[in-house]
Amino acid sequence: MSATDEYGDEAGYPDGNGLLDDPYRATAPANAGREVALSAYDLQFVHQTDPDKFAAWIDGEEAATLPYRRVRGRIVLLETTVDPKYRGKGVASEFLGRVFDELRHQNEPIAVYCPLVRSFIDEHTQYASLLDPVHPGLLSDG
Repeated sequence: MSATDEYGDEAGYPDGNGLLDDPYRATAPANAGREVALSAYDLQFVHQTDPDKFAAWIDGEEAATLPYRRVRGRIVLLETTVDPKYRGKGVASEFLGRVFDELRHQNEPIAVYCPLVRSFIDEHTQYASLLDPVHPGLLSDG
């Protein structure tokens, strides 16, 4: 594929005639994270408040959970669990994307104490601004 090959409507041009070398094409900011991929499952997302946790259900069974606590004005995300039969199939990524989309509406800073969630934020930097700047919890390895 050359730099002048055309790309379709899904790439951002309503007429489908944009060129890859077009200087006016929209580009993502340098700090934009990766888009959250969806799993192949019909994942039902639930935000429970007694006990406080986020959960994903697939075919009537709980497939993933992320308990949290509210501590001193922040939401502390604890430990993500994913049923072994759904691991490596995109369930955790889709689930955490939904968790953070929900948290975006809470308007409370977030602290992370789950290594999986920390890795997710490192890959999906669009959610990094939700972290408590003073008490973010786990820090990136890099």
